[in-house]
Amino acid sequence: MISPTILKLITSVRSFLDRTGRNFEVFTKPDGSPVTTSDLGVQILINRFLIENYPDDKWISEESDSGLPESFLQKVTDLLRESDLEENLTGFNVGQILQNRGNVAGKSWWMVDPIDGTRGFLRNEQFSVCLARFTNGKPVLGLLICPNLPFPDLDSTETGAVFYWEKGSEPVQFSYRDFETKNQISVNKNPTGILLTSVERDHSRMEKVEKISQGAGFGKILSFDSQVKYGLLARGEAEALLRIPGSDSYKEKVWDHAAGLGILEAAGGQVSDVNGLPFIFSGEETLSENFGLLASNGICHFSILQQIKEIR
Repeated sequence: MISPTILKLITSVRSFLDRTGRNFEVFTKPDGSPVTTSDLGVQILINRFLIENYPDDKWISEESDSGLPESFLQKVTDLLRESDLEENLTGFNVGQILQNRGNVAGKSWWMVDPIDGTRGFLRNEQFSVCLARFTNGKPVLGLLICPNLPFPDLDSTETGAVFYWEKGSEPVQFSYRDFETKNQISVNKNPTGILLTSVERDHSRMEKVEKISQGAGFGKILSFDSQVKYGLLARGEAEALLRIPGSDSYKEKVWDHAAGLGILEAAGGQVSDVNGLPFIFSGEETLSENFGLLASNGICHFSILQQIKEIR
């Protein structure tokens, strides 16, 4: 059962993205990655949701107002007003909301990526709105909103899928357009021959991924932006997801994995780093004790780890 507050948040995000469409501006952050006014708009909607409903929790978010010009923040305000969601919002309010991180001493925390796969969003391809709640370092809720992902499977003509899981219930996916249309999901324990990886080749050492794929017997590699890959794996359309960072010192960001991890594990899958270690969420922004990502249906996990050892 999905709570009315979560459904209200999904509706607000959908309304904002639908009404603003491709009307956004892009700013390049100091690390060279893009952020759009749509990223910030969705971040504000999520922050307000958390402020109103979970004031005792803290949250970790990819986006903030740090380093952004006032004109950019004003554009975010304008977009929110145009979507009829936040009529009284001012640029100052936008900054305050973006800076809010809740109760820093909270025992539960949220990890937020307002638009995961911003480059996919810019290409009008795959992206996802990602939200996860953890308590004592363990997932208790996961939400992936995937507006461009076919539903209920990749062969479908309907576009828009939402994946949701909360502790004590089974994971489900439902239509982005019709919340009543939903089905329980689980990983595919039978071979599909499909390995998932990122579109951006600098996100992973693709020459190694391809060798591991061959050694593990996969017949096809499919590339997607964002955590939609976790959703595809959780609903049984692939066997595994692999990411080997280009730099040995690179640490994964928690908001890039938290929501998908909870959903996938609840659907019967398995997640570890490429050394076979479980992800350790400590309330910080990075998975400092882990390297890379291997997610799977659980059946092929060990054999892929063996291939990784041989290649590395």
